Amino acid sequence: MKIDCKELEKNRIELEIEVPAEEVIKEKEGIYAYLETRAKVPGFRSGKIPRDMLEKHFNDSVKHEIMEKLVPKYFQEAIKQKNLTLLTAPKFSDVKLDENNSLKFKAVVETRPAIDLRDYKNIKLTKFLVEISDEEIEGKLRELQAQASVFSDVQGRDDARDGDFAVVDFEGTLDGRPIKGWSKKNYSLEVGKENLAPGFTQAVTGMKKGETKNADIQFPADYGFHGLQGKTAVFKIALKDLKERKVPAVDEKLAKDFGFDSIAALKERIKEELKLQKEQGEKKRLIDEMVTRLVKGTSIDLPSTLIERQRDYMMYKLNNELANKNATMEDYLKANKLTEEKLKEKYSEAAEKQLKATLIFAEISNREGIKVEDEDVKNEIEKLAYAYRQDPLKLRRQLEQRGLIDNLREDILERKIIDFLFSGAKIEERGKPFWAGIGKLFAGKK
Repeated sequence: MKIDCKELEKNRIELEIEVPAEEVIKEKEGIYAYLETRAKVPGFRSGKIPRDMLEKHFNDSVKHEIMEKLVPKYFQEAIKQKNLTLLTAPKFSDVKLDENNSLKFKAVVETRPAIDLRDYKNIKLTKFLVEISDEEIEGKLRELQAQASVFSDVQGRDDARDGDFAVVDFEGTLDGRPIKGWSKKNYSLEVGKENLAPGFTQAVTGMKKGETKNADIQFPADYGFHGLQGKTAVFKIALKDLKERKVPAVDEKLAKDFGFDSIAALKERIKEELKLQKEQGEKKRLIDEMVTRLVKGTSIDLPSTLIERQRDYMMYKLNNELANKNATMEDYLKANKLTEEKLKEKYSEAAEKQLKATLIFAEISNREGIKVEDEDVKNEIEKLAYAYRQDPLKLRRQLEQRGLIDNLREDILERKIIDFLFSGAKIEERGKPFWAGIGKLFAGKK
């Protein structure tokens, strides 16, 4: 096999490969031997078809099959011979098979760049001590009060007032046409609180139970839903029921309703859970900082095309997410005060960081022998199955059928590498960050 290499740009190489003619002939003869026993040609019996007739009828398909088999095979051989590690799938071009059994093709590949990975075992981090305030505990108690609230019919009147919970049917139209996603049955809302469309609860205020009315709703120019900005929609609203919420007192009965002997015990559990949540949040912050430092401190020369491709993929995912929310990129740019150019710049930076982190993790995995064992996959699937209340074997089959087992392995490997790095980090504990008290320091000042 003949291989010519040409560097197009950093870590981007063009391979020109020529397959030995004897290998082409061997493959060709094997295909024709198969055709001699199986092919059907009008006027001839199977097994009795002359070679020239087979070549006349099947020449193009035989050439196609030879290329389908030999191009990937000899590409892999070339990669092994040149000791290349690929970052992306190859792009094949100029695939030619002539009558002299000469098969040549080109492949452009992006190879793993050199990584100047420095000390990654002693990354210095500062962890801020977690504190839980009385206000936070009281806030959680108010949430529990809301959960334990009892709703009952409003007595003595039938008009909707602030604080009531109205059960309504509504349908929104714009220029006489229904607005997608703005039609609901038995929708519950708190009168006086804007939690749907601007001005909607004002329209409900004063309505009587059983009443139906049309209300004009003016959407602001910067509203988040595409097509509604600055428009006036008509909502047909039917008030079906009125409820009032009775909030229980914070007392021993409330504690017992949630399975605790006393308010003190309930508050202690709330404090523990809040602390756990904050500890998890602080650990996530430390991991993000650790990865950022690792990326910034590691020299990797990535091809611009690779960064652009990753950026475009990330923006493609963003577009899909926006479409699912009935929004557009224009809406997103307005809401985040971005231009398309600024967004591309932002995503290019994120794409570069993501790619570098992936390469760094791969290098650490190789150096430290961090691997994902079959037992790791089995344990992870069992955890997922327990969380989603599924049979582990059934879940595994589903993941295999959808080709997601490799993704699962990648996730497990990433967690293993992060755990390895985090366990070796030098973590210094300090009190609250100085900025935590800024809100109180400037409270009341204009």
